[in-house]
Amino acid sequence: MRHAIILAGCSGTRLWPWNHEVLPKQLLPLAGGQTLLQIAYDRLTDVVPDNHRYISAGESHRDIISRSLGLTAAQYLGETWQRNSLAA
Repeated sequence: MRHAIILAGCSGTRLWPWNHEVLPKQLLPLAGGQTLLQIAYDRLTDVVPDNHRYISAGESHRDIISRSLGLTAAQYLGETWQRNSLAA
């Protein structure tokens, strides 16, 4: 069985002024009204089952990302501190 982790951390400062702390780059509706995170998540549809897809992103974005993608608590790997790396 395959598993996938989408690394969606970081604040995306190179896209300033469009993004900010509350709405980082991965949550901006850039491509036809969809977020880059949603597009990446949807690409896995035929490859990895929904319950084996995980997102690693900032803890402060847990609620908005989990709601928008329909994730369970176990599917969200929250980064407590921004260190430019996976929460491992």
